[in-house]
Amino acid sequence: MPETFLTGTLEERAKRILDERRTIKSSLLKALVVDLVAAAAHQRKFPKAIETLLVQVLGLRKGHKAGDWSRRDLERRGRRNVDIEAWSTMVMLDRFCFKNYGKVMSQHAMARRLKRMGFRTDQRRIGEWRQDYAPSITPELTMSPEEERRVPPFPIGGPGIKFGLLPPEE
Repeated sequence: MPETFLTGTLEERAKRILDERRTIKSSLLKALVVDLVAAAAHQRKFPKAIETLLVQVLGLRKGHKAGDWSRRDLERRGRRNVDIEAWSTMVMLDRFCFKNYGKVMSQHAMARRLKRMGFRTDQRRIGEWRQDYAPSITPELTMSPEEERRVPPFPIGGPGIKFGLLPPEE
């Protein structure tokens, strides 16, 4: 292990580790981060560089703040990353449908619509995602196939999504 990771202030060490984290073995990286966090706790100061390093090593979302957890964050750790663009598009579609029709699309229709928009997701995932923000969707609040066909092509947009329209239903 290079001595540069063990010398200097906590912030300097964290910055060096951040710069070289891709070349450091995972087990060594975690040990270095634990050492830095323990030293920061002992000194009763927590530099921003250590916080950034900890967030990246743990695989938390960018901009994570202490105490900023959701059930989905905890359950998804260690699994395939959630496609945030697909999730946010689904939420926008659900809100649009509920606001204009008083109901949401079925999981099957939502998965089909997202697939047509270029996202890779399935019905089961739609159900998991909806549990986080709408656990009380009942059959009475789900559109029939005829109602789903009346939902116009949805203008999409958001972080990382290009603005555009869906092609018409086939």
